[in-house]
Amino acid sequence: LLYYKPGNEILAKAHPDRNFATFHIDESHPGLYLEQDRQHFTVQKDRTLFFFGLKAEVETQGHFPAAMHYARATAKDEWRWAVVNFIHTTCILSQSELEAIVDLRKNLFIYPKL
Repeated sequence: LLYYKPGNEILAKAHPDRNFATFHIDESHPGLYLEQDRQHFTVQKDRTLFFFGLKAEVETQGHFPAAMHYARATAKDEWRWAVVNFIHTTCILSQSELEAIVDLRKNLFIYPKL
């Protein structure tokens, strides 16, 4: 269960997840943006969003690229929550090596104008 404190426009900076894959199951308010989408993802009943993380990209040599994503506030004065399931696996890279890649991609990401 992820909680995002109100007060900022960007609630979670753009990043790829470090794990192998992520299931985005539900959320209190829309606000999840994938890659360069100009429209937020919309949760639908009985459906789950699935996307690959950095470990999948590394272990498949880029065949399953990690999805950049971020959370933007759509309800200005309310906490946002999201229910996710992170799928973890072993990886040929260490945690610190994965973190360095995540940090690099965070810094290179250019947010689309909405």
